[in-house]
Amino acid sequence: MKSYCKGTYKRRQTAVHSPYSGVPVMDENATKVDALLVRIAKGVQITNELRIREYLLQFADIAEVVLHAVEAAQRRFPEAQ
Repeated sequence: MKSYCKGTYKRRQTAVHSPYSGVPVMDENATKVDALLVRIAKGVQITNELRIREYLLQFADIAEVVLHAVEAAQRRFPEAQ
């Protein structure tokens, strides 16, 4: 939904709660990054989750590559976390 305010475009956003930050998420990328981290955490021990989340939010276009790298590492090293 679009709304216009003083001649500038503003997009109305709905809040979604992140399992990592504990604060509302106002960004589509944040929702995707949080879902990625949840998926990865099912099979991999993640340390410093908030820092990783912040990094992925800055570079959201690599999130899918990260998932493929994690999956490849899990296949190659099945006994590792």
